[in-house]
Amino acid sequence: MRLLEDAARRGAPEAGRWGIKDKDMNYYRILIGSMTIMAMASCATLNHKTQEPWTSQWALITTWDEGGAPSSEFNRHWHPGQMLPGKYVNRPHYDPANPRYGVLELHPLTPLEPAILKFTGTVPLSSPILVVEASGNVNGDGVLDCRVNGESIGTAVVLDGSKWVRCNYDLSAFLGRDLEIELWVSAGGQKEWSFEHCYIDDIYFEKKPSNK
Repeated sequence: MRLLEDAARRGAPEAGRWGIKDKDMNYYRILIGSMTIMAMASCATLNHKTQEPWTSQWALITTWDEGGAPSSEFNRHWHPGQMLPGKYVNRPHYDPANPRYGVLELHPLTPLEPAILKFTGTVPLSSPILVVEASGNVNGDGVLDCRVNGESIGTAVVLDGSKWVRCNYDLSAFLGRDLEIELWVSAGGQKEWSFEHCYIDDIYFEKKPSNK
């Protein structure tokens, strides 16, 4: 590849040393250019997960895998690019005006066993609002719930694939304490066991709105 690239850069005389005919030079230039673009796109996709801090702060405890087996391999359920219509049957809401790159796909193990994503640490004193940007499956719906130290804080959200939802969880009551915060994806909604996926695009803490 390097020899071809150097030959293409230096021109036909140099290319002739490697047995490349003049008429083939355009072909090699196009081929090399295409491969370079593909490599750059691949690197951008592979590196995208490292640009999202939450992916290293939250641990996948369990989710449904092929055949119904439990899985805790984060990367196995991570979609680095867009989940486009036509490419994915099971996918979140797609908005071409606001594309979503880098999505974690979760699904309950059974109608009674949720998928679980966990954060261990403390809530930032200045930012007690946990925000989860998520969507359900376009073919069904599911329930996203936040639990602190094993207890639901009473803010379950039904997600379908009609839109992306900003789910806010006020954790002001837990400031200054070591916590285990879990996001549970459970069966529920209008369709109790049908495409119960939850797709998470981002998780972060933010400041509490001031009362004016």
